[in-house]
Amino acid sequence: MKNTSGLRVSFPVAATWFGALFGPSLMSGAYAAAYFLPYGSWAIVLPFVAFTLICLFAALAANIVRIHKAYDYSSFARAIYGRAYRVLMPLLDYDILMAMCLGGASCIATVSELLARFGIPPLASAVAFSALSLLITVYGEGAVRRFSSVMTFVMMAAFVFFAALFVLAKPEGIPAALSSWDLSGEASLGQGIKGALLLGLSNFGMVGGSLCAVEQNVTTARECRQIGYLSYILNSILMAVGAFMLMIYVPEVLGQSTPTVTVMETYIEPLHPYITIFYYVLMFMALITSAVPQAHAVVSRIGHMSARRGGAEKAGRLRIGVIGGVYFVVCIALSMLGLMTIVSKGYSFSAYLHVGLLAVPIALWYVRKLPVFRRKTENRK
Repeated sequence: MKNTSGLRVSFPVAATWFGALFGPSLMSGAYAAAYFLPYGSWAIVLPFVAFTLICLFAALAANIVRIHKAYDYSSFARAIYGRAYRVLMPLLDYDILMAMCLGGASCIATVSELLARFGIPPLASAVAFSALSLLITVYGEGAVRRFSSVMTFVMMAAFVFFAALFVLAKPEGIPAALSSWDLSGEASLGQGIKGALLLGLSNFGMVGGSLCAVEQNVTTARECRQIGYLSYILNSILMAVGAFMLMIYVPEVLGQSTPTVTVMETYIEPLHPYITIFYYVLMFMALITSAVPQAHAVVSRIGHMSARRGGAEKAGRLRIGVIGGVYFVVCIALSMLGLMTIVSKGYSFSAYLHVGLLAVPIALWYVRKLPVFRRKTENRK
């Protein structure tokens, strides 16, 4: 009975993270293309490697949130940084802002990739999408935010549908996909493991930020551990399914930044053209509901940073427009690097920063709680 009660608390937290993964990068196959597909049959195993460390830290972070009642990223940072808060908090702000810029850039790069197939120049696509997103950020962000919760369930259902469709379209590719364990050439398992772990650690923004806001009901260490277990199971299986549905199309999709689109055009569109149209509409909606909240979050975060320096925190439409405009200009510039570079290099770089600014302080918080360090602290007093 106690275990069931704990699951009622921990499952919604894990489901929040699980739902956030249903974004454009998953639906386009960008994650699989960058981190899993080059490694043969290991592509179905690497997602379980990817979420090992990050889900451990999710459980550790949830326990810190529980003890300190730190239900926002600033309170959580104060708990793990201690006296170093004034020095490290600005760095964390810029780290998270950079991660949001990478997220926005990946949305714009995906739009450019999709529309390039219709002969539209990438820069024109990027500018048009950014202008539309900025307009919605200024005037309709609230409606998009409410719609995004519905969109998450739509994306879940669509993902299951497309995964089944892809497997049924080429069942003869399954034996080959599951018998390519011997890696040769440039790919090595060590590189795959390293990349997978970095992909997982790039989710630290979720662990150190978004999850804090939904952990108010977490009251026991057992529930914190359950958050880690459940997050690991749900997220790993999701990524493994995303990899498997594309593995059966290797080598055709290798090197493609949006392999899902390639499969849709080559295998699905000749048989079901209306499904392809549905996919493009769905992707566009997903990109909007991903880009707009990120832009508004950047405005909000800059407001928090301004408030800590004695400035105004609340932003009017003009300020939202200016900050949002600068944000999208930065995102357009980054998008020119290409979707594959953003997902593989940008997310990996972000993961390294997260390790220094979040993983290490979380680990040190627990080190300081060890009896030997407690005794030293008491002796100093």
